[in-house]
Amino acid sequence: MVMSKFVLAAALTVLWGCGSTKTVTIRDGSDATIHVSGKDGASVDIGSGKTIADYPADTPLYPGKSTLDVKSEKKHSRVVTLESPDPIEKVSEFYKSGFEKNGWKLESTVGTPQVTIFTATKDTRKAAITISNADGHVSISQTLSEK
Repeated sequence: MVMSKFVLAAALTVLWGCGSTKTVTIRDGSDATIHVSGKDGASVDIGSGKTIADYPADTPLYPGKSTLDVKSEKKHSRVVTLESPDPIEKVSEFYKSGFEKNGWKLESTVGTPQVTIFTATKDTRKAAITISNADGHVSISQTLSEK
């Protein structure tokens, strides 16, 4: 697994604020998982591939391999990055219909053949989704926060 500068920056940001528990697992020299948890429920999981179980039920989350999950309970924010072999159009339609179905208001949508960006709001929350083609798979970056 090759970690992007964004992934490392996000991990370092949370590590700076948490720092109390760290777990690093190296499987075959090329695949690593990192888990860091800290005070106030904040945590970072990098490369775990696990299903995100505790995400808000009314917020669409594409079923895919998780590569990053950053949670800050104190600031009520969440960043999730996923990968999927599905085409960008299928992933984009999932989010568009999922937001509408769950009572979110789509604020903006920008799309090209390589990248689609959604922003949506509901109550006091805001979601920003970036879906992009990357090296033969689709990368999904999802940020959920309080407005």
